[in-house]
Amino acid sequence: MIRRGPAHRLNSGTSNEGSEMADMKKHKLGWIGIGRMGYAMAERLAKAGCDISVWNRTRAKAEPLAKSGAKVVDHLSDLAGCDIVFTMVSTART
Repeated sequence: MIRRGPAHRLNSGTSNEGSEMADMKKHKLGWIGIGRMGYAMAERLAKAGCDISVWNRTRAKAEPLAKSGAKVVDHLSDLAGCDIVFTMVSTART
């Protein structure tokens, strides 16, 4: 049996989706990695009104998320006070 947490259910289309998003709004969220997948996922949370702070190695890639309501932070340590931190990173290029 695969257990899936609240982040999976945000896209599930279940009837209680609104209450699950309300639960996410109770938490201070952090996001590391604004790439192909990370940008869209963090943007959705920001647009939904979640308190989300984002960090990316290349700050310029994260800055457009500020228009959606995200806070762009300068240092990973700025995410230390978050209740939940999502990571969406890839492997190093060789």
